[in-house]
Amino acid sequence: MEEYLTKTEIRYSQVNSGLHVTLLALAQIIEDATTKFLEQNHLSGGFLNKKYGAILVVLRNHIYFHDRCHLGDNLLSKVEVIRKSSVAFFLRTRLYRENEKEPLITSYIQISAIDMKERTLRPLSQFEEFNTLNIDEELPTHGLFEKYGHYKDDTTIFYHCKVESTDIDYSNHLNNIAYIKYFMNCLNSDELRHLRFQELEINYIKEARENEPLLIEYTKKENTMYFTTKIDDTVITKAKLVL
Repeated sequence: MEEYLTKTEIRYSQVNSGLHVTLLALAQIIEDATTKFLEQNHLSGGFLNKKYGAILVVLRNHIYFHDRCHLGDNLLSKVEVIRKSSVAFFLRTRLYRENEKEPLITSYIQISAIDMKERTLRPLSQFEEFNTLNIDEELPTHGLFEKYGHYKDDTTIFYHCKVESTDIDYSNHLNNIAYIKYFMNCLNSDELRHLRFQELEINYIKEARENEPLLIEYTKKENTMYFTTKIDDTVITKAKLVL
C-alpha cells in the first residue's frame, strides 16, 4: 500500500460509553489528515493568506462509514486530489485500520479559495500551487453531493446555542468540524451510544462568527436525520446523517 500521511491511535477521549469512536473524533481525524496534505502542498491558510491574501474554505463534505472503529485501533490516512475545476477541487480522504487493505471511512471534500478582504471566490488558476497538484483519479463528482430539502414538522427538535470562542478557527469563523458537535448535542448520550452511522453529508452555506446565536432544527425521518443551522432566519448549514 502507498505511504500514508498520518497515523492515529484511538484513545479513550475519542470514544463514547459503548467504546465506539465518536462521529466528531472521526471527523477531526479526517480534518487532521487533509490539513497535513494541504500544508505539504503549500496550501495552508497561513501560506495562502500571506502570499495571496486568500484562504481555503470547505463547501461540502460527504463521509461514508464502511465499518466501525474501536478503542485502540490504529488508523492510517491517505489523501488525494480526485478532481479540479476552475474554482474548486475535491479531496478524497480514506482511513484504514493498520494492516488492512479496505478503508473504514471515505470522505469527499469540496474546497474553494476566497479572497480574505472581498470574501469572494478566487479562480484556482491565480495560485501557482494549485497548478502543480496531481489528480490521482478523474472521479465524477456530480453524484457525491445530493441536493436535499429542509425537513421540518411537528417532530422537529429545536436546539439553541451560540458560537463558542473555542470553536473559532484560523479564518475567524466557526470551524467546520464544530458543527458536528452542535448537531450531536441535539441527541442524548444513550442515543449516541446505540447509533451506527452510514454516511454524513454537510453543506456549508454561510459563515458563523463568535458569539452569534445558532438555532439547530433536527428532524428524523426513518433512518435519516436532518439538521439545519440558522442565524435568525438565514440558513448557514444543512446536514444529512444516514443510519
